[in-house]
Order: sequence, then structure tokens, then C-alpha cells
Amino acid sequence: MKKTKSAFIASVEAARKNLEDAQASHQQHVQHAEQRLQAVIQEYQKTIQRVQREKDYAIQSRTRRIGSFQNAVLFANRVESNGIVVSFEQPVQVNVTISGTFYTTQDTKSGVGVSLGGAVLGGVVAGPMGAVIGGKKDKVNTTTQVHDNRVVYITVTAPRSQILIQAPAGAESQARAFANLITNTYGSYEKTSVFMERLRQLDLKLESVRSSIAPIRQAEQHVNAVCANDAPVRRAQNKLASILASASPDELAQLDAHDQAQDDFMKKRRIMLLVILVVLGLGVITGIGYCSYRAFHTQIASPHVLTSVTSKESLELSVLPSKETEQPPLIVIPDVLGREQTMNSTKH
Repeated sequence: MKKTKSAFIASVEAARKNLEDAQASHQQHVQHAEQRLQAVIQEYQKTIQRVQREKDYAIQSRTRRIGSFQNAVLFANRVESNGIVVSFEQPVQVNVTISGTFYTTQDTKSGVGVSLGGAVLGGVVAGPMGAVIGGKKDKVNTTTQVHDNRVVYITVTAPRSQILIQAPAGAESQARAFANLITNTYGSYEKTSVFMERLRQLDLKLESVRSSIAPIRQAEQHVNAVCANDAPVRRAQNKLASILASASPDELAQLDAHDQAQDDFMKKRRIMLLVILVVLGLGVITGIGYCSYRAFHTQIASPHVLTSVTSKESLELSVLPSKETEQPPLIVIPDVLGREQTMNSTKH
């Protein structure tokens, strides 16, 4: 009879295990299918965002600011200066010219100076009078001045407007660089008709991407198919139900007792684990408190308190009574429950 009951319980446990495995496998397949669906949806959204950014950049870059020089500002589609606008929708020419004069002048001034060599020579030849005459020498000072009245002009000409940008001759290199920048920007500018056609193509591409939901539909269908494919789970359920339906009342009672015993065992196991964790935690707290206690008393150690380590396995605290008061000091020891106990040390 006992063997029959054990076989019955073993068959029930095996059927339950098969049901749990079938449910776990089915759930895993469903999760994989759902993850695949989410990946397809994310890729769909990323594609839409990429095309939308391309369209936004095309619109923003058409009017963005590129640079400036003196009182002129260059945009991707125009040049502005003092309220005058030259649009790149029309033919544009850029020229750099220099006007004005560049010359130098010299200012020469003469005077009388003293020549030491001439004074010595004059004194040798003609005596004191010759030294005075020979020491005199004409002094000439020459000053060179540079006159630069040149002006650099950048002319941006269009059929309906013109911009004149003026700069000093010292900024000639910057002026020519800005003129080249205007020329290059104008050369790369798309006319409105070309831009609108490109914008229309981007709109068509965006609409095509948004309507391409076939991969999402396929992924959804796959999820539904995986969810519906629960035949292994139903077979395991039917097998377990068949075993329980064919069991006798005694076998069912035995199964209930077995299940109750398993539940009690699991409850005791959880309680035991909880107790172990609490004890370990209290041990850690006690160790930390003891280490803190030793560190504190080591720092304030007096001749009445001696701390010694006798071996690697044991730590002993030796307390000597005070010679003045002959009263033993107090030692505060925290217990496991967090209370503090105070006791007097005694002489041995």
C-alpha cells in the first residue's frame, strides 16, 4: 500500500514538473517573439526619425548663417549689408578691388654735432684753434613716413541689387577670403525649384517609410501564433488532470498530506534562512561595535588601561584598577540585542 502511494505521488510530481517546464518553455517563446516585435517597431521608428532629420536639416541649412565681414552677413541663400539683400536666386557676381594711393616720404633735418676724431686731428695740425674747428661736424636726421590711403572693396552685384563692402588695406587677405566664401556659397546654392524637388522627394520617402508597416504586422502575427501554440501546456495539464481523476480517495488524501508537509517544510526553511541572516547581521554589527570600542579606548588609553593581543586567535582586554581611587573602571559591552551592559572588572 505504501509503495502504491509513493508511486502515485511520484507520478503527480512528475506531471507537475512537466507542466511547469511546458509553461516555462511556452512563456520563453512568447517573450522572444515579443522582443522581436519591439525590435521591429524600434527600427521602424528610427527609420522615420532619420528621414525626418534629413528633411529638417535640408530646410534649416538653406537659410543658416555662414559668416560675416565688416558690415556684411553671409547666409546660405543670400548676402545682407545695411538693409540691402542680394538673393542667390538671381545671378550674382563677386569682385574685389583696391582703390587709393600708397607712397612714402622722407624728412631730412641737418644740424651741428661734435666729432671727437675731428677735434683730435685739428688739434694736432693747427693747435687749440684747429681742435675747435675740427671738432664741429654736420648732423643729418632722416625720417621715413608711409602713407597708405588704399581701401579694399568687395562688390556683390545682382540684376536687382548691389552690395559694396569696404575694408582697410590691412584687411585685404580677410576681404579676399570672405569674397571667396560668398562665391563658393553661391556656387553650392540650390535654386528654389531644385530645392523644392528635393524636398518633395524627401516627403515621398518619409511617407513610404511610414506606410511600410508590413514587418510590424508579420511580427505581431508571429507573437499571436506563438501564444496560440500552447499544445505542450495543454497536454501536460490533461495528463495531470487524468492522474488526479483516476486516483482513489486515499491517494488524494495522501497527496494533500504530502503537499501540506512540503508547504510546512518550505515555511520552516524560509524561517531558518531568515534567522541565519539575522544572526549574521548581528554578528557583523557586534564585530563593528567591538572594533570601534577597542579603537576608541586605544586612542584614550591611560596607565590604568592596558590592551594586549596575546595571539592571532584571541584578543584580551586587561584592565587594572586605579591606584588613586582603588575603584575598578567600568566597561560597556553591547549585547546582541543592542542593549548596553555595564559591569565592573574585578581583580584576580
